[in-house]
Amino acid sequence: MNFRGDRFQLKYCILIGNTIQNIGTRLARNLSYFGLSADTCSNSPDVFLEKLAEKNYDGLIFFILKIQNSTYSMISDLRAKYNNMKIYPIIFTASETVRQSLIEAGANKCFVMPYTDFSLCGEIICDFFNNYEMIIFPEIAEFLHKKRFSCKMQGFYYLCCAIKICLYKPEIIETSVTGLYRCIAEEMNTTYSSVEKSLRAMLSQAFQKGVIFNDEIVHKRMKNKELILLLLDEFKNNS
Repeated sequence: MNFRGDRFQLKYCILIGNTIQNIGTRLARNLSYFGLSADTCSNSPDVFLEKLAEKNYDGLIFFILKIQNSTYSMISDLRAKYNNMKIYPIIFTASETVRQSLIEAGANKCFVMPYTDFSLCGEIICDFFNNYEMIIFPEIAEFLHKKRFSCKMQGFYYLCCAIKICLYKPEIIETSVTGLYRCIAEEMNTTYSSVEKSLRAMLSQAFQKGVIFNDEIVHKRMKNKELILLLLDEFKNNS
């Protein structure tokens, strides 16, 4: 499965081994909105080798449910064959010895679960982009997710992008949201209409379910400009 890769000219492409509960699929979707094209496949060494032979990938992310000697050998072989590819195993044991051994075998980083989806994205994309290159900051996504905005809807990522743009250009929203929507469309390589419609749909659903402000669940919908300014101030104060 590929997210955004057919529509957006993204700089890097990552292969992700999917595992139980579709963690890999969720990670691929989120990474795609942070600027990385992401493909998913079975979480299997044989499938990895097959996919890597078909296409040049900048990174490989996979889940290790059980550490075996063959795990270290696989990473060593991948490192030798794909020297420039970043290798990120994700494990479920807190053993520092295991983590260090995986890195010594050739992994760039070894992530020990639990991670939230967005915090894991943040760790990965920082290896590829600096802050000025990122379309969306993982911290913003995490912030909005905690407020109960749905990350399963396109408008969520447009709202993330809106806050990021306003962090650097606060004047852009002083008069109306029109200019901001145009900037979001440009950064996300989409149309003004798509931004407007997707935000409206996502926010309608969010306030129907309830959004958290000041430790209370709020259902009353506010104007988009007011909402973005309120979120921007709260994000800055909590950063």
